[in-house]
This record gives sequence, structure tokens and C-alpha cells, in this order.
Amino acid sequence: MALFLDPCSSARLSATSSSSILSRTAASKSPLWTLYAKHTFGLDGLQGCYGPSGEDCKGNWARAVGLWHLAGTKVDMTPDAAKQPFNARWMSAWSRLRTWLSAHAPEVLETLNPGHSAASSDIKCPGLLGLWQYFDGQNAPMVPQVASATGSPVLGDGWNQGLFGGYAVYDHEVSMSLLSFEVGLRTTEFLHNHVPPLKEKHPTKRVFACTYNLNKIMLVDTRDGAVYVFRSGGGGDLVEPAAPAQSGLGEGDEVCLKGLEARPDLNGQRGFLGEFDSSKERWQVKMSDGTDHLVKPSNVDATSAEALMWGSAEVPGLLRWFEEYVRRLECGIYANIPHRPEDVTSKGICLMPMAGPQVTSCVTKGVEITSSVTYMAEHRQGWTYSISFRLVGTAQERGFKTCQLKSRTWIIQEDGQQPEHVNGEGVIGFFPILEDGGWQLNRESDPNRQYEQSGRRNGHVPGPFRYQSCSGRSASMCGSFSGHLQFFPGTIRRPEGAPFDVTLAKFPLRVPGYIY
Repeated sequence: MALFLDPCSSARLSATSSSSILSRTAASKSPLWTLYAKHTFGLDGLQGCYGPSGEDCKGNWARAVGLWHLAGTKVDMTPDAAKQPFNARWMSAWSRLRTWLSAHAPEVLETLNPGHSAASSDIKCPGLLGLWQYFDGQNAPMVPQVASATGSPVLGDGWNQGLFGGYAVYDHEVSMSLLSFEVGLRTTEFLHNHVPPLKEKHPTKRVFACTYNLNKIMLVDTRDGAVYVFRSGGGGDLVEPAAPAQSGLGEGDEVCLKGLEARPDLNGQRGFLGEFDSSKERWQVKMSDGTDHLVKPSNVDATSAEALMWGSAEVPGLLRWFEEYVRRLECGIYANIPHRPEDVTSKGICLMPMAGPQVTSCVTKGVEITSSVTYMAEHRQGWTYSISFRLVGTAQERGFKTCQLKSRTWIIQEDGQQPEHVNGEGVIGFFPILEDGGWQLNRESDPNRQYEQSGRRNGHVPGPFRYQSCSGRSASMCGSFSGHLQFFPGTIRRPEGAPFDVTLAKFPLRVPGYIY
């Protein structure tokens, strides 16, 4: 009889009497709780006894079921609401995402709708409906024309609260909202009406996420679950893959080093995969201390919760894309910060990496330059990059209290081609004056009053000076960006010594395996 009780009832039953046969059955760790795990949560595919966030329960299925039940309450898991079998892997990913949002972006969490329960005849890929099963997208605002056609709210405030994050560079704003099941269907119809070749060439792909003005659109193939980004302004095919064709290690994945005989001190340490050097058959691994190492594939182990829990089981690209996004949030690669550095009201999940192989950092004479880059499949430029400046050390160690940027030289190189040198004054109209703990906002550092236009007052601005710009596409779409910047100790008008150059470390310009 105990097999027909829910976990909570079994737990209560086990507490009533330690001598009864029902109590002993309900309290047993196996096989009762194993059956619960299998029949209630569909955990057949687990590579061990794990909780939904990768907790190793050491074979204690009673504890594991309790953790899965708790995760289910976070995503409103009820059979009556779901009307379909629970998908444990989707539930795990959604539970982890909800936990992150609750701690770091509660304003985004508030935009999520209750789960969607209806089936859909056009979706042939098993498990694809899991994206909407626990939360049916966001109540995402759109520009009037799109809102009218899709039944979405008209855009007022909140363009920057997209669940899948974004960026802003010049007049290009991106914040990707997850659409509800029905709005995604209507948005697909709207897109087919305005872009007939998309319907002709890609009839099985439907929209599942987009920006408020449709300048960036994500699609999923309903047959196989593959993910694509719509390339309205990028040239070539109308869509571009946004996730690897198969599961496995890829650029940006966090790994643990093992079996290194020449460098045993690195064994057990973690890093991020960079580019795979096919000529040497080695992965470039960037460690947490900033050093790079080339290692064989056999010397790296995946550390993600998905790899530990589910092994190498093949899953739809949409689920892998979603899980990778959650992992990047949990690892601190993406953060909830202003999309536009000068506008604090633009705060949202920002896709400018804060860690990982797309981030480089270098210190020259007490000035630290940190850069990161994001691929823009939808934009004619191709990449947007973020560069930040700050002072490190003490004034005595540096030899100056403040310094001001005067000019910069960028070196943009396509693989196999001669480098292009770009010289200019300041950076996008700024000449930041760095000081301990931040930078000075005034007419000298911001002559075009860009910060003033966003309501900021002159004075000390805490934290690094950060700005964003673009770099163009190339024939091979493989290259790098580096350079140096000239600073004056003191200020340009009142120098306190000879100018000096500061290095911008090289960062890659490549199309990543996962596109967000």
C-alpha cells in the first residue's frame, strides 16, 4: 500500500510507529524511494543518486526524492497543472534558474507566467514542451505593431528584463524574452507573413524568444529540437545554429584537469575551455589565475551538473542550450548589471561575460584593462565588446594618484591576414580620469555629456570605467582584437609626468558554439 502514497505521506507514516510494517516500508531507502524517483519524477536516466542541482545523495533515494520534491514546489509542479509526464531534466534546469533569479534578478522572476499544460500536434521532438511546462514564458512587452499581431502587452518600461539576457551598443538594444507558448506561435505567424522565405525554407522552426522589437529572434525546430538565431541583418542563410549539433565539451565549458604527468600541480584544478587546436589536438584551457594551458581531451573532465547527473545522454539542442545558459549564470559568467554602463535604469541580465575564455585582463603600471566579447549573430558588425579600466595598487606604488586616457590603438586581425591598426582619441567620446576606487565624471572625462544625459551628476563614480563598442565581421569570422592605450599621469591638461602605454590583452573574435 505504501507504494501508492506520495513521499510526504510516506514520511508522515514512517514517523507514526517505528514498529509497524507500513512504517518500515515507508522509511526504507530502497526500493520504495527508488520507485518514487522513477515513477513520480522520471529519473531513469540519472547516472547515480543525485538531487536536482547535482547534489550527490550517496545512494540515499529518500533524500534525493525530498530534494526533487522541493525543486518541484519551486516550479509549481502538480500533475493536474502539467497534464503530461514530468520531465525531470527540464524541472532541474528550471529549478536552478528560479533559484538564481530569486537571488540575483527577482524583477525578472516576477515576469514569469504559470506553466503551460496543453499538448501541441506540430511538436514532434520528445521533451520539447518542457520549456513551457513549468513556466509559460514571460509577460513580454512588444512595440505596438508586434504587440497588436501577437496579443502581447505594448512596450512601456522594462525592455531590459528579458529572461535570456542581452546587451546594448550604440542604438542597438537586445534583451531576449522567453515568449509564452501561444505568443510564440503567433509571433511565428507574424514573422512568416513578413519574411516569406523563412516559411518556405524553415517551416518547422518556431519562435520561442525575441526582443521587444524583433531585432533578435530565437527559433527551435519542432522536429529535432535544434536551436537557431534569425539572421535578419547578418547576410547568408536566414538562420544560424545557436547550439552544437551534439552534446559534448565545447568552448566556454568549465572543466577539471586530470592525469597531467608533466604538471601534476594542475590536476584537480578547474578552468574554462577556449579554442580547440586541431593541429595539435589540444584544448586551450584558461585557469582561474589567468594562465593558459594546452591539454589533451583525455586530460579534461566536465564539471557541470548536467554531465555529472545525466552522463552523455543525447538531448534536444534546446534543452542543452537552456542548461548551458543556467550554468553560465551560476558560474558568474553573466550577471545582472546595466546593459548601458552610463544608465543605471538599463539593469538586466547582461550577456557581456564577466568570467570565462571570452574575458581577458592585463595590468600595466597600475592600470588594469579588462575586456570581454559577445557575438551578435543578428548584427552586421558581428561582435560587441566591453572594455573596463581601473587603478590597482597604491598611489605610491604607481607613482601617481590619477591618470587620464588620451588615445588608443586597436589591432584587429583576421586569422591568416595582415593586422589592421585603428587609431583614435579617447574611447567613444570618453576620456576617463581614473582614481582609486573609481573614476572622475566631469567635462574633461565626458566632454559630450553622455552621462549627464542619463541623469548622472559630476563627481566620483565608484567601480571601473566601462564602455561598449563593436567590431566588424570578416571573411573567415575567426580573428582577434588587441591593442594599447595612452594614459597621462594626473590629467591631460595637468600632466604629472610622461605619458605611458597600457596593454589591452588579445581577445578572440570567433563564432561560439552557443549563441545567446
